[in-house]
Amino acid sequence: MKIEELNNKSNFKESKSYFEKNKRVIEYNKKKYTIKEILKEYDPLQHKVTDPKFRPDKMLSEEGESIIDATDNNTIRNTVDYSVATVNRLPLPIQKRIVLIAATFLVGERINIESNAEGKGKDLERLVRKLWDDNKLDYESKNIAKLMMSETHCAELWYDYSDTDYWKDTILKESTKKVGVMILAESKGDQLYPIFDEYQDLVAFGRGYKVKVESKEVEHFDYYTKDLIIKGVLNGKEWEVDSQNNPYKAIPVIYYSQDRPEWSDVQPLIERKETRVSDFADTNDYFADPALVANGEVENLPSKGEVGKQFQVKNGGTVDYLTWDNAPESTKMEFDILDQEIFANTHTPDISFGTMKALIGNISGIALKLLFMDAQIKASDKQEYFGKCIQRRLNLLKKIIMSLSPMEFVNVIVVLKPIFKSFMPVNEVEYNTMLIEAFNAGMISRKTMIAKSTLVSNPDEEITEVLKDLEEKAKIIGKNNVI
Repeated sequence: MKIEELNNKSNFKESKSYFEKNKRVIEYNKKKYTIKEILKEYDPLQHKVTDPKFRPDKMLSEEGESIIDATDNNTIRNTVDYSVATVNRLPLPIQKRIVLIAATFLVGERINIESNAEGKGKDLERLVRKLWDDNKLDYESKNIAKLMMSETHCAELWYDYSDTDYWKDTILKESTKKVGVMILAESKGDQLYPIFDEYQDLVAFGRGYKVKVESKEVEHFDYYTKDLIIKGVLNGKEWEVDSQNNPYKAIPVIYYSQDRPEWSDVQPLIERKETRVSDFADTNDYFADPALVANGEVENLPSKGEVGKQFQVKNGGTVDYLTWDNAPESTKMEFDILDQEIFANTHTPDISFGTMKALIGNISGIALKLLFMDAQIKASDKQEYFGKCIQRRLNLLKKIIMSLSPMEFVNVIVVLKPIFKSFMPVNEVEYNTMLIEAFNAGMISRKTMIAKSTLVSNPDEEITEVLKDLEEKAKIIGKNNVI
């Protein structure tokens, strides 16, 4: 379907059908998956091991009453009594752990913005940073990464609405529009339909969703092109369609995707571990508690709460406890191998308390980097795609701001680039000492030293304050310049 046809609202039903035919399909492990099925793997309470069909309870039978023939007192048959023994079903949230750690290393501590802005460009940069901060994108970026890794795709939708005070005290004070962002995902009730051209550029984006109105759910379908925003509402059996020009001249959607969920390569290992853990718990229920074995005659058994219990036996009787002295070594070995392979094949560092407590002490920065190198390599690889999406976000924010006051930014060209600050535990004393030594040796500037320091959250403001302090010191000691 051509863009010209999509831009014609009279073709709404055909356009909606076209989007739905391009619904995302995920394939791995020789099987096609829906997002709903993937979310079941992500939610531990919906894991296969919790399904009674996959792991049924056990039926126990025991001999019941005997039925006697009243005429000759012979036993006709013995009845059988049945009972149900509930088995353990223990899901493990390993998928969530893999996604959380991967998203944290991908996004890092925060995403900084690097700029070449000058003159009017500085004003545009400040407004982009305002939208970034006010929409809490430092936090939303990690949330988006988790959604992408767990559901395989998600999107952020930018929009505006009336607010006369939002831009006051800025050069856009005449604008009456406030800009916001909405995160779209199937777990949030959205159906996402991206359309790409032969160059893999996003040329249209559809969103299906439902809105509750007076206890009834009303179906909506919206789609976006760089020219138009078309919104449809199902009223009975007919679609009411509204069309408006796209003021941004760009699709106000940033679409994130990956081929498969983050844990897909180790899903069979995770299911095996859950099964074995549940089996092991069942075994413990049967054999972990000691059982009393009496041989010969035992005259009395102590009561449950009796202190200083004694057993009296006669005629050579004995009393012993039947205990399970050692769990099978092969079971422990299997658990260890499963953990090792799950973490290794997803490049996930084992940062559990049991592992980390062995590292307590003054660990060098090099040792920490080596410890988390695998996770950093994975994050660096994913940043090649995720970084492009964040770059598209910055470009879209520039276009949105320019659309609010086109004459204000005529011929203004600003390059804004995302810079990922990696999530890496550091030895802060060692790291900051290294920066100071590099500055004193003339290898880096004061600005670089301050910007890279772990003690500073806003480098620009900190540099300004440092220069003020140096000027004050110069006045006190009677010097003109100490910089």
